[in-house]
Amino acid sequence: MKTDELFSEHSNVGETVKPPHHTHFGFPERWREESLGGLSGASSGTINPLDFPNELFEYYSIPAFQEQNAPILERGSAIFSIKLLVENGTVLFGKLNPRVLKVWLVDSESPNRRIASTEFLPIVSNGLAEPKFVYFMCHSDIVVSEARRLVSGSTPSRQRVDPSAFYEILIPLPPLDEQRTIARTLDAVRNTIEARRHELRLERERKAALMDYLFTHGALGEPTKQTEIGKMPESWKLTTLGELCNNGLGSIQTGPFGSQLHAADYVQSGIPVVNPTHLLFNGIETDRLPKINKELADALSRHYLFEGDILISRRGDFSRYAYIGSKEAGWLCGTGCLLVRLANPAVENYFLAISMSLEPIQNYLKDAAVGSIMPNLNTRILSRMPVIVPHIEEQRRIAEVVRSCEAKIRALEEEEPLRDELFNAMLEELMSGRLSAVPLLEEQSTK
Repeated sequence: MKTDELFSEHSNVGETVKPPHHTHFGFPERWREESLGGLSGASSGTINPLDFPNELFEYYSIPAFQEQNAPILERGSAIFSIKLLVENGTVLFGKLNPRVLKVWLVDSESPNRRIASTEFLPIVSNGLAEPKFVYFMCHSDIVVSEARRLVSGSTPSRQRVDPSAFYEILIPLPPLDEQRTIARTLDAVRNTIEARRHELRLERERKAALMDYLFTHGALGEPTKQTEIGKMPESWKLTTLGELCNNGLGSIQTGPFGSQLHAADYVQSGIPVVNPTHLLFNGIETDRLPKINKELADALSRHYLFEGDILISRRGDFSRYAYIGSKEAGWLCGTGCLLVRLANPAVENYFLAISMSLEPIQNYLKDAAVGSIMPNLNTRILSRMPVIVPHIEEQRRIAEVVRSCEAKIRALEEEEPLRDELFNAMLEELMSGRLSAVPLLEEQSTK
């Protein structure tokens, strides 16, 4: 069943709901309250890995969780302090700075013993709760808001959840079969989200492979030659951005000076201004663009953006740049950007924009930049930037292939926060009982 249908068909209409107690939510009458400690049986205790220097341990550490969300295999000789011995089915809740949530479900087929950092609080199922239900419950506001309230420490990076208070947190607890149904439902939604994330990763890899091939071999399969910036098809030419701008066919200019445009000039609605902090990798972060009134924008009219323009950060990371499409036309180039405007019939501007991400071009910009503290570009440096020029029809063909790839990537990226929002909404509704899993349970029992 689709996840959005859960909201419309599986509400708990007609069920008696208990008033909230300790948590922020009511829950169905057949549910009961239980503390996290009441769900947890005796742990396996602790171990000093140094006593087993040659043994391989599956180690659940805070750094491993933050970096790759997977346990690492370490020899006991490399682990220098007492650790928790843990078994499959244990839920680990990170007590360090719970504003950054760290929850792990130990579920491994490794033949090695499993250990966890003592910075985790273990919940070892005693049979009252399904481990995966507890895992998802520990992601819910029911637990997280209480854990964040139960911290001590002078700074966020040193704040820890008080262990005894953590185990006293009360949660609403459905019957076991309902817990399993809730966990399976959330697991299915999460797996769907992860599949889309995997698709996004593959699409990014596909784009990188396409770029590497097309800018080395071209789209026509012709022989290649070696140039100062690497291999390319024999018919392709190498020139500079400045040469393409000659004879009035283009220009390179800096954005407004700081004295012309101040933060105090920003208003709630008006003409969007694109600053370096809003540049992505051939894109613009549009959610937080500042705006200025049209009168001021008209006074800075030479900095208006047109379709086909290219903006690049003047300092710092030169892989942050953007091709200006029809949607962004009429916005304003902000302070700290360089604006490239080209009307050369031999160049497809989108092809030029995507070529700026190539490693040889990026290396040129980094090497040519000036400044000892932060690298800076200027119009002279940018005018000397190498530019690859195939025949215009081949440029358009390559640009079309890459544009379609980028469009799919952008669509998947825009989906991601919406998918996460849906999952979080379902999590809170199911864990509080406001969205009933009983219809799903009954549906499963009839199959």
